[in-house]
This record gives sequence, structure tokens and C-alpha cells, in this order.
Amino acid sequence: MTATPAHGDTSILEQERERRSAQAVEAQQELLRGDRAYEAGNYEEAVTAYAAARGLLGPAAPTNALWKASAERYAQASVEQARHLAKTGSQEEAHALLDTVLSADLAPGHSGATQLKAQIDDPLRYNPALTPEHVGEVDKVRRLLYEAEGFASLGRYGQSLAFYEEVLRQDPTNTAARRGMEAVHQQVALYSDAASDETRGAMLAAVDEAWEIKVNPIDFEANLNPDIEGGMGPGGRSAEEKLRSIVVPQVDLEGVNLSEAIEYLRQVSASLDLLTLDPEQRGVSFVVDLGTGESDVAKRISTTRFDLKLRNVPIGKILKYINEATGTATRVDEYAVTVRAVGVTDTDVVTRSFRVPPDFLSRESIGEQGGDDDPFGGDKEGSGGLLPQRLSPLDFLKSKGVSFPEGASASLNARTSILQVTNTRVNLDYVEQIVAAITEKEPVVVVIETRIINTSQDILEELGYDWITNGGHLSGGLYVGGGTTGNGSAIGDFASPGFDSITSGLRSGDGTHSDDAIDTLIRNGFANSDQEGARGPGIITLAAVSNSGTIAAMMRGLDQHKGIDQMYKKSVVTRSGQKAVIESVIEMIIPTEYEPPQIPNTVGGSAIVDLVTGEVAAASVSFATPATPTAFEMRKLGCMLEVEPLVGPDRQYVELSIQPTVRRFDGFIDYGTPINGGSSGFDINFEGVGVAGIPSFNRSSNFGQVTANSILMPVFSVIRSNANLTIADGETVVMGGLLEDHHFKYEDKVPILGDLPLVGRFFRSESESSNRNALVIMVTVRLVDPSGHPYRGR
Repeated sequence: MTATPAHGDTSILEQERERRSAQAVEAQQELLRGDRAYEAGNYEEAVTAYAAARGLLGPAAPTNALWKASAERYAQASVEQARHLAKTGSQEEAHALLDTVLSADLAPGHSGATQLKAQIDDPLRYNPALTPEHVGEVDKVRRLLYEAEGFASLGRYGQSLAFYEEVLRQDPTNTAARRGMEAVHQQVALYSDAASDETRGAMLAAVDEAWEIKVNPIDFEANLNPDIEGGMGPGGRSAEEKLRSIVVPQVDLEGVNLSEAIEYLRQVSASLDLLTLDPEQRGVSFVVDLGTGESDVAKRISTTRFDLKLRNVPIGKILKYINEATGTATRVDEYAVTVRAVGVTDTDVVTRSFRVPPDFLSRESIGEQGGDDDPFGGDKEGSGGLLPQRLSPLDFLKSKGVSFPEGASASLNARTSILQVTNTRVNLDYVEQIVAAITEKEPVVVVIETRIINTSQDILEELGYDWITNGGHLSGGLYVGGGTTGNGSAIGDFASPGFDSITSGLRSGDGTHSDDAIDTLIRNGFANSDQEGARGPGIITLAAVSNSGTIAAMMRGLDQHKGIDQMYKKSVVTRSGQKAVIESVIEMIIPTEYEPPQIPNTVGGSAIVDLVTGEVAAASVSFATPATPTAFEMRKLGCMLEVEPLVGPDRQYVELSIQPTVRRFDGFIDYGTPINGGSSGFDINFEGVGVAGIPSFNRSSNFGQVTANSILMPVFSVIRSNANLTIADGETVVMGGLLEDHHFKYEDKVPILGDLPLVGRFFRSESESSNRNALVIMVTVRLVDPSGHPYRGR
């Protein structure tokens, strides 16, 4: 017999069944979520989803299969998550997760969890020193490397280097960062090479441009209209300049008051301001400020009428006459003119910022010490202890005599050293004087950078032909042969005996150019005489051979291009009014004085011996002492820089006395003269010794030159400049320059043959050489305070 549940029990069972059914549906959703996370490689989320599904189910019969599936999936996902944790240095968390999987109520015999647990403890598989923090730093370094490489690919090398440096701060031994920096520097070097070529080309172009005869830079319009002064600028000029430059041809005012007269000046200034192109900026802006119209002074000025008749007077003078007639005064600002009553105080407050030294407030205090002089006395009101009490910006300016009416204030930004003051214009002018006086006491450091760029280019282009022949018989008994060397140079590098030259007079090789006097003296005695007058190198030889004779031709030519770029970059740090010297030199010892040579002296002798008779005849030998150096001097070769700056009171300009010098060694000149002496020798006569048929043998030796007596003195090339400049802080000026261009051109030809059409070029020799030099000296001046911050912009 089956028991029938009561009505209340039935409802409870239905509710429980619905609850379990809903949990099963929710568990299935969690399993699906875990499957998606597992497939995506997000094992942590998969473990969380499978654990949630397992918690919603139970081993009951309806959900037993689903419960076992969730347990298996949880175990598998946990093993993968534990492997990920072990790789990222979280070995303890991995062990805890695997222990959960191997628990008795889940999967105590899970092979994957058991195997991984043993592998985690193996130091060969997993680094025991690995930590999650290190893994995070590795990821950060990897991202920084990607960003640095990205900036480098965009050509933003500065940002790329900054990221690589950040990588090295995180990982000091990172090889990828160093390789990346090397690649960036190589790209920058390629750009620098291109910039160097462009600069060199521009400097050499300046040498060529120097040949141009410049047109006199005269303003054509100003020449046609001499009444116009100055040029026409693109924008408006200052009010002060307009008051001075705008001239009114005729002023005829009768019975006008101040407002009418100012309106007249406003209109006439706009019509006569021809130098301002913008119509909206023409003329002078006038402002009449008499205060409240109810005051007696304002009423008197407004009602005063006067007459004014003038001819060819600037507007500034007209305004002065108006002030005298109405009892007013004028204040000229940059772009406006304000007319006020005489004696009226300007009570309007404005705000102005001042750049001050970092120790602006700490230079002075209420007292040298905060406490009382009596160490046993009690504390007095206002005492600040042993440390000096620092004033606020407001108190500091008040202590200097600056008044602060209602609405005025003062504040100081210590980080930027900016003093912001809100006060009347008169008080602001006083504050400006105080700041200028304190700033003038602040020490200043002058950094001077000098760049000396020397660029030269040598070009040689030569092409010519040499002809030789050994002569030949023509028909009719006519014989044709070559010529002679004459005043030309012998052609012997491809001629054979019996050949005569046709073109020996055509200059070639060393004969196409000659050294100047100094170079000739330097080369004298040191050049190889065998090479002097050598002809140009041959390119190809052609010969025509016949029974009557042979004629041959050789093409000679040479193209040479040589460029030398030198840059000296020197910087020096000094103080105002103090001279500084910086040198990058090689010290060379040179002789300055020589002991005179001694005249030849006859010492010893030689003999003439006759072996038959035994007679001996003596001969003399001469000796001399050459000139000997007795005094020496140290000469510096290289770049030398001597500067003496003088900083202006406004700390914006620097009076600079600068002398850069570049000295190079060119060679020696021999000022000595060879010393000649007598001869020595001997004769040996074998005749009559019993050796029949042997003639007498004579041998002698001659020493005509006793000593070369060389007196070598060096020759130097010096580039020197001495200038006094006025340079703004942070600016670069070209202090001096030298442009040289030497151009040599030679054209030689054989008469008659060289004038023939077409074939005449084969009987001509042409050579063209040029030497161009450009020297630029650039000077940069920077002012910095003792903390290293620039003064520029203050």
C-alpha cells in the first residue's frame, strides 16, 4: 500500500524539484562558460566556472552524470592553470590548486595532476627563483621594447632611445635594448652623414656664389619717394614709433576741447599712417581717462577750449601742446596712448609676472637670527626661534617700501621662480626695479660653444694626346720625321730609340700647374727630382706601322676629386669678466736659433804611392761643422680658443671678446747653404812590379761638398680671428668666414694641326684644376644660473 503525501508535502516536493531543476540549468550554463574559457586559454576563468557548476550539482541520480562531468573538467582546467602558475613563478599557488584536485572527494588519482606536481618540484623544469614580480617586469620590458622599436620605425629616434634607456633601467643587461640603441644610432649617423654632405655642398655653393656681383640693396620705392622713412612692415608699429614718425602737414584747430582734439588726432593718424599695411592697425589708439565725470578736475578739463595752429609737426608734439593747454599728462603704452589729468594717481591694479632668482626670499630675513640676543631671556612675541624667519612675498616687498592698496597681492611660485604681483602701475615699476637689483647680484655662468668648420675641395681634369714617329719616306724623295723636345718635356714613357716627339711642347701632368713660392721652397730639396716634370698617366696607345715608318699616339688623362672636411667644436665655461682658454693641441718643439757653421779646416791627408820608386805624395782632407740649433721653442698645433665674456645688466646680452686660432704644420724651408771643400785621393801605380802587361791603375776620391749645412725652419698655416661681439643669450652668430677659390685652366695645341676640324682635338692638351675653401666660425653663448638652469626666457 503506497502512502499518499499530504497536500502541503506535495507543494514542498514540487518546490524542491523546481529548485534542483533550476540549479541544473544554471550548472549547465556554467559548464558552457567554462568550456568557452578553456578553449580560449583562460584557465583561471574556466576553473572558476567549473567549480561553480560543481557546487550547484550533487551526486544525486538525476544530476550524477552532470556532476561527474563538472568534476573531470574542473580537474583538467586546474592542471592547466597550475602549469601556468608554475611558469609565472607562483609555485605555491600551483601546489595548492593541485592538492585540491588530488583531494579524496574530487580526483585523488588524477594522473595529470600527479605528474605536474612532481614536475613543479624539479628545478630543471621550473626555475625555483622565478617570481611573479619578475614575470611582470619581463612583460613590461617586452612592451617597452615593442614601443621603442615602433618609435624607431617612425623616425622618432629621440623617443625610441628614451624607451630603450627605460628598458635598461628595468633590466641593466638587456641585449635587445643595446642592439636597438645601436640601430638607432646608426640611423642617426646616416642622417648626420647626409646633413654633413648638405652642409658641405651649401658651403661650397657659397664659395661659387661669392663670384656674383651683388646688386646694391637700395629700396626702390624709398628712392622714388624720399619722404617715406623706413620700410613697410607687414604689421602695425608701436604707438611711440607712430607718435614720432607720423608728421601732420597742417593743424588748424579753433575752439576745440580735449575730446574733439583727441578725435582729430585719431583720424589724422589713421589717414597718414602709410607704413602700416593692415588698415585695421593704422593710426594711434587714444584713450581719455579723466576719472569720474563729476569731479571738478574732470569738468574743468572737459570744458576747457583752446586754439592750435601748427605746420609739419609730429603727432607726439601736437599731443604735448594739447596736454599743456588742458592740464593733462600722457602715458604711452605699446599700442595705446592714455591721456590723464595731471596729478591724478593711477589707482587701477594690474597683474604682472617677474622671473626672480631661486633664493629671492631667502637672501634677507627679519633678522640674522630669529631668537633674542640674550640666551637666558624668555621668548618674545614674534620670535621665530634660532632659525631665521623667511618673509612672505608680500612682507618682503613691503619691507622694500612697496605699498599694497586694497585688491593688491603678491605670490611666489617656488618651483618656477615666478613672482606674480597685482598692484598699481607705479608700484609695479618699483617692484621691477627691486627684482632687477636683486637679480643683478645673482652669479651667472657663461657657456660658450665655438664651431670652426673648414671645407675644401680639389678638382683636377686633364685630357691630352702625345704623338711620336720614327720618320718615313714619302713619294718623290720626301722625308717626314718628328720634332725636338725644345722647351717641352721629353716623351720617354712609350717612345723607343729612334723615335722623335711631335707634341713634347704640350704641357701634361706636373707641367700643367706650378706651386706658389712658399710651396716651392718647402718642396725644394725634398721632392724626387726624377718625378719633376713627369707627364700625365697614359690611358691607351695606338700605332700605325708601315714600310715607310711608324707613328704612334698615346691618350693621357686624369680626373681627381678630393674633399677634406674639418670641424673643431670647442666649449668653455667661465664667468662674466673672466678670461678662459681651452686648447686641443699637439706641442711641437722647433729650433729658433742656430750656431753659425765653422769654416773648412784642413786636417790629416792622403797619399799618392808609387810602388816602384816608393815615393809618397801627400794630399789634404777638408772638414767643416754645419750650423747647429742652440735654442728651441714650443709651438702648439691644433685648435685654441680664448674668450672673455661680459654679461649685460639685463642678463639678455653678452659682450664677447673671442679669439679662435687654428694652426697647422706645413713643412720646413731650408735656409742653409752647402759648404764646399777640397779633395782627397790616392794613386797606386803597379807598373814595373814584374807583372807584364798590367798597366798602371789610378783611383781617386773627390769630396767637393763638405756638408749640406741645412738650416730648417718650420712653416705654419694659421687661421685666426679676433672679434668683439654682442650676442643674445642662447643665440648663434657666424663670427667670421673665409672664402677662397683658385681656378687654373691650360690649353695647349700644336700649331696648324690643333686647329683642324674634328681631328684637331687630338693635337691639343687641356687641363683644368680648381681649389675651393670655405671657413665658417660659429659662436653660441648660453647663460645659466649656479643651479644649471638657463636664464633664457626670464
